[in-house]
Amino acid sequence: MPQDYVQHSEAEKHKIKLADDYVARCYDNYLAHGCLMCERTKGEKRIFQTFPLLDQHMYMVHKFEFCSICVENLNLFTRERRFYSQRDLQIHLETGDPDDKSHKGHPQCLFCSERFLDDDFRYQHLRRIHFFCQICDADGKSNYFFA
Repeated sequence: MPQDYVQHSEAEKHKIKLADDYVARCYDNYLAHGCLMCERTKGEKRIFQTFPLLDQHMYMVHKFEFCSICVENLNLFTRERRFYSQRDLQIHLETGDPDDKSHKGHPQCLFCSERFLDDDFRYQHLRRIHFFCQICDADGKSNYFFA
């Protein structure tokens, strides 16, 4: 590794060292909140200061949105996140993405209709928010909840 490293605004924060300007540009491009729709349709590179600004742009300009459940729960780079039309977002929420068989959608609470990342998060919600029947649980009938 070279002894001299390129100065970068986030180097100290993330405890990284960048070897040269090319690596610094690649790093910045990878972490950028860029609009893939503008790049694909207009050939222009639109970069936003924050992810919420990109999210707002995607909705206002292109009528696409990110899944808020995935955004809140999955640690992904902006460029790794999927965006959806309203119809495709509904499919994603209910049954998952057609090209990703591992994701079966976001389960919904039968009492309040809130959706969750997975069954574990829904179960935590049920235990925390809705009434869990301890009598049923003692009788071996687990996972009985009431609104």
